[in-house]
Amino acid sequence: MIIQYMHLLIIPSYYPNSYNPIEGIYFKVQAESQQKLGYNVGVVAPLVIKHYVLKRERKIDFGYKINNKGIPTFLYQFPSFPIFKKVNDLLRLYFGKKLFRKYVNNNGVPNLIHLHSFENGILARWIKREYNIPFVTTEHSSGFQRKLYTSWQLNLARKTYEESSTMITVSEALKSTLIKHFDIESTVVGNMIDVELFAPRTLSKKYDFITVGGFHDSKNYPLLIDAFTNVRPKNPSFRLAIIGNGPLMKEIEEKIIKNGLSDNIALLGSQTPNDIVKLLNQSLIFVSSSKIETFGVAIIEAMSCGLPVVVTKSGGPDHLITDDSIGLLSDHNAENLSKAINKVFENINSYDNNHIRQSIVENYSASAVCDQLKNIYKKII
Repeated sequence: MIIQYMHLLIIPSYYPNSYNPIEGIYFKVQAESQQKLGYNVGVVAPLVIKHYVLKRERKIDFGYKINNKGIPTFLYQFPSFPIFKKVNDLLRLYFGKKLFRKYVNNNGVPNLIHLHSFENGILARWIKREYNIPFVTTEHSSGFQRKLYTSWQLNLARKTYEESSTMITVSEALKSTLIKHFDIESTVVGNMIDVELFAPRTLSKKYDFITVGGFHDSKNYPLLIDAFTNVRPKNPSFRLAIIGNGPLMKEIEEKIIKNGLSDNIALLGSQTPNDIVKLLNQSLIFVSSSKIETFGVAIIEAMSCGLPVVVTKSGGPDHLITDDSIGLLSDHNAENLSKAINKVFENINSYDNNHIRQSIVENYSASAVCDQLKNIYKKII
């Protein structure tokens, strides 16, 4: 059943952009999937480009990025103020108002907004007041557990959640976090991925192990390197691919050299979704060493390709490892993680790749997630 006259405006707090074409790509996947359901879908997002990204990319590309074909997408890119974070939020509102007015002039007024993460909630709340358009919020951020937010930002989050018609979180772990910090209840709806893109392919194996994620503290790559240092005595010729970029990349590269793993570990930088799919299918096992994950999109993308996984206990992804037929959970120390890696590698032929993939298709495909969202939307409009 299609909701009559659904004009859905998605306001993500991050989205594919000229500096990072895969950032928040699952929001784009969701928008495309909802358009296929028959919804009129658009995207409006003021985007903060972080200072380390500017330093890495060495280019200036700020201002409007508007594409009114396919899914109308109205973005505005501007540089972050890492010290004065309040300025970032005020600029989100300033540029967001301009974007929304341009969007309405071109595409009409939406009747529901889906906000992803609270950072652009200041814009969703303004639209609600000025245009009487309700909004739903899905929270994705691990920043609450990591204590990244200022009191100003926490207050913005609280106001956003209180004004949201429905609160959604992407995992039971994040749901518990919001109850703890804000006494806010939410419905759990996981992220969706493109299971047609992230699918098994018959390719020759190039890597034994692979991981995907930015070089940030939360990904805990030092632990990963230490664990694979322990793996080497049993498997001296192992190959690990690390896909991603970020401010800690140089530090991790130096640790790899120091631990004598330069011949074992390949740092591949950022990759397109198509290239990630190819690399996953050229690998045997996905490994995640994260300290905190609210969901774990990269993990389910790997599982959708049929890979067994080794995952540290990090909150959101813990529920994905329902039994040993999927992979193994590990504690946060190099000894336990290396033991789990060795065990899965030694038993690689016992894993049923189709069984692993099916667990993702049934729960995180576009049709599965859109059905859950449709039921939420129907209660609001």
